[in-house]
Amino acid sequence: MVVTVVGCLIAFSFDWWTSEGRAVKDDKNQDRIEDAKPAFGWRLDPALADNEPWESWEIDRTLTSAEQRRLASLDGDDKAAVWAFVKELDGRKVRGIAAIYNLQLTSEKQKSVLITKLSAKTTRCWPSRARTTLSVGTGGSESWDEVHFNLVASGAPAPPLGYTEVDPGQVPEEIPYKKAISLGNTQSPGLLAITPYVMERRDCEWQMDLEFNVNSGQVQTRRIAHDSAGKKLMVYGLGREGVDSWSWTGNAPAGSGWMKSETEEQ
Repeated sequence: MVVTVVGCLIAFSFDWWTSEGRAVKDDKNQDRIEDAKPAFGWRLDPALADNEPWESWEIDRTLTSAEQRRLASLDGDDKAAVWAFVKELDGRKVRGIAAIYNLQLTSEKQKSVLITKLSAKTTRCWPSRARTTLSVGTGGSESWDEVHFNLVASGAPAPPLGYTEVDPGQVPEEIPYKKAISLGNTQSPGLLAITPYVMERRDCEWQMDLEFNVNSGQVQTRRIAHDSAGKKLMVYGLGREGVDSWSWTGNAPAGSGWMKSETEEQ
C-alpha cells in the first residue's frame, strides 16, 4: 500500500513538473508563431474593375476618320460599348472613381498593430501622352473612408488629406487626415479609398509609405508601389491640352450625338 502511494506521488510530481515544462515550451512556440506572422497584409486594387465601363476615358492618339465614324455610331448611354471601343484602342479609364485605389489592411497578429502615418510621392513623371478624351457624364463617390494625396512631379512627399463639409450643400474643404488605423488583436480591417492627384499636366508613377508599430514597439515602414496585380501605381494629371475632346450630348435639344472640341496647346 505504501509503495502504491509513493508511486502515485512520484507520478503526480513528475506529471506536474513535465506539464509546467510543456506549458513554458508551448508559450515559447506560440511566441515564435506570433513573431513570425507579418505585421499586416494589404490588398490594393483599382476601385473600378476592368469590366466596369465608367464614363471618362483617354487615348494616346487622335482618332482616324474610320474610328470617328465608329464612335459616331455608338450610343453614349451604352457605356460598356464605348469602353470596349476605347479599350480596343489601348485607352484607359480616368477621373473620378477611375482614379481611386481601394486599400484593404488586415492582420492575423494577436498583438496590436497601429498604422500611424501615411505619405505618398511620385517616382517618375512625363508629359501627358493623351491626344483624345471621351466623356459621357460625371462620376459617383466611394463609401470607404476617403483619403487623397496632392502629389507633385518633383517627388516631394505629400501628406494624406480628407474632406469635411463645413455647411450643408457647400463644397467640402480639405483637412489633414490624422486617423490612426488599428489592426490585429481582433480589430476590424482597415478600408481606405485612396485618390492620388497631380496638380500638373503630367502623368506619374507613385508610391505610398505606411509607418506602423506592433505593441507600441519600434516604428517600421511598409512601401506600396504596385497594386495587387503587380501593376505600377499610376496617376494622370488633371489638365489636358492639345487634345481632341469628345463628349456625349445625350438628350440635348439638338439631338443626341458626340460633340468634338479641341483644346489648344500653350
